[in-house]
Amino acid sequence: MTTRALQDRFGPLLLVAVCLLAVFSVSILNHGPLFYFDSFAYVDQGNEVLKMILPKGSLIAPPAVDATGLATGAAAGGANESVNGSRSVLFGVVMALFYQAHALWAFPVLAAVYTVATVWLPVRVAARMNLLPRGRLTMLCLPLLFAAAGSLPFYISYLMPDILAPGLIMISATLFAFGAHMRWGEVILAALLGVIAVVSHPSHLLISAVLMGMFTLIALISRHRGRWLAPMVLTVLVVMGGAERLMFRSAVKSIAKSEVTYFPYLTARLIADGPGLTYLQDSCPNAEIATCALFDALSKSDDPMRFTATHIVFETSERLGSFRLMPYADQKRVVEGQMTFARNVVMHDPFGLVAGLLSNTLKQARRDSIEMTVPSANQIAIAAAKFPEAHTFKGPLITDQSWIPAVEWIHQVVNFIAFLVVLGLLVWPGRVAAPVKLLAIAILMGLFANAFVCGAVSQPADRYGARVIWLLPMLATFMTLFVWPNASPKRPKL
Repeated sequence: MTTRALQDRFGPLLLVAVCLLAVFSVSILNHGPLFYFDSFAYVDQGNEVLKMILPKGSLIAPPAVDATGLATGAAAGGANESVNGSRSVLFGVVMALFYQAHALWAFPVLAAVYTVATVWLPVRVAARMNLLPRGRLTMLCLPLLFAAAGSLPFYISYLMPDILAPGLIMISATLFAFGAHMRWGEVILAALLGVIAVVSHPSHLLISAVLMGMFTLIALISRHRGRWLAPMVLTVLVVMGGAERLMFRSAVKSIAKSEVTYFPYLTARLIADGPGLTYLQDSCPNAEIATCALFDALSKSDDPMRFTATHIVFETSERLGSFRLMPYADQKRVVEGQMTFARNVVMHDPFGLVAGLLSNTLKQARRDSIEMTVPSANQIAIAAAKFPEAHTFKGPLITDQSWIPAVEWIHQVVNFIAFLVVLGLLVWPGRVAAPVKLLAIAILMGLFANAFVCGAVSQPADRYGARVIWLLPMLATFMTLFVWPNASPKRPKL
């Protein structure tokens, strides 16, 4: 057999093997997945659902207290008969099933399958359009390989729904760029992948809504064929995501005889940014304003750190706690009054509100460290004590975190170079096909939507930026393959 024949036969297999090793590198090096304090809160929530479905005694005993290590609503302020809807119940059930099967180590496989599917879809459509300068396998594996030089393997290994956010951006960009050339089966696949994302985390639903608005505006002012497909599919995703929320609320009410409540993320964000706090200072005390109860709780300490959004929502200590220390009835009023509070803040200080939104969006766009994917010693101790069956607490990357600064430096270099490459190829005329440029523009719009939703509505955090930033080296590699000399024939189709 000639050398060329060996390359043709074993070259694709070698490329796939290297790509898989790179994608799963963090799981392999850590001997298991990474986790966040909220990972086991999802398991706890999923266990509660499974208890209503499976026979009594068939489950591993759930922890006696909240897996986050924080006081529950009952402990914080009296009897709490509600179910918190800020976490996805469907993702919680998936996590609980993996936990009950002693298979959390296999969760990264599911994350990788989803990710590969979202990247494979535009490659498939571009191949049918005769756009690919190389074979499908090369166009799929090389971009993923270079993405693995960034944050991708950390989020493949992460026991959180964050890996679905870049997948949502990818399928949205594919619909935007290649919609006119997609077959119905591909559109349905894109919609299914999108539904999985929007029902797995509230931020994904909001990202879909933002992208729907952006793509709708573009469709109104452009004339390219297929321009309405992306807005239409995203509208379906938003509707289905909202329907899932309503169905969850109805199921909790009819089955658990309880009600669904949410954390006051928006209220906390407005207070932390300043306009909300100014409004409360000018308006309270006032029994008709539900949020004045929170302002009263915030005023019980002089520590300025209690006004950060995270501390407002989650903290339970006397020095920094506020919302979680309030009576449950007051907590409920604050949550139910979020939209009224937001409207009043807009009327009170519209310019301050806009400035806060822009500032937090820019802050979020600059935050992309993978440090939050590696649990702290406190998180490890809490999770290990309450979920010993998980067996994910002694991995080398977790127990010795001295490698983080060097890896983050590499990621910064990779992401910066990738960003320059993407911008350069976008403005380089005639080198990259127009649909591929549209794909790149749509992905950049997705990065902005993620920064806006997570930074402006929630709170700027490295976890939210790092979960999508690997799209830059992936996209830079994909675009570069269109201008790199095509010295080898196309590989066999997948």
